[in-house]
Amino acid sequence: MLSDEDSDPSVYLDGTRVYIQGSMWDGFADGKGNFTDGPYEIQYPEDFFKDTYYKYGFNPEIGSVGMPVAATIRATMPPEGWEIPLFKKGLDGFVEEVPNRMWDYHKYIPYSKPGKVHDQILMYGTPENLDDFCLK
Repeated sequence: MLSDEDSDPSVYLDGTRVYIQGSMWDGFADGKGNFTDGPYEIQYPEDFFKDTYYKYGFNPEIGSVGMPVAATIRATMPPEGWEIPLFKKGLDGFVEEVPNRMWDYHKYIPYSKPGKVHDQILMYGTPENLDDFCLK
């Protein structure tokens, strides 16, 4: 039975290691418990290596977008979810990615953003199918 003083289950489950319940909430971000998270959108990959990119040394809640391999999508979605986004070029030259209804429901985050990062998929060529899209 836990006493009020031992309310941290890591103490009795495994007392050999330090357990931090949530790195953002326990003060890892700036050492004082202040934090921000995100951005949750496409980023230029090289930005992550700049000293000025993010003001905290450690933040597990930051990153660019990612895509599972095609086999995972096929295993987790019915065939109507296997359709890749449409690429629609606007008058300003920006290519908008329009995901299928299922991807949109699951919060698909595009690989391009107006005024930020352009066409990170199309720079490898226009994808022909799900396998090709996930690879690119």
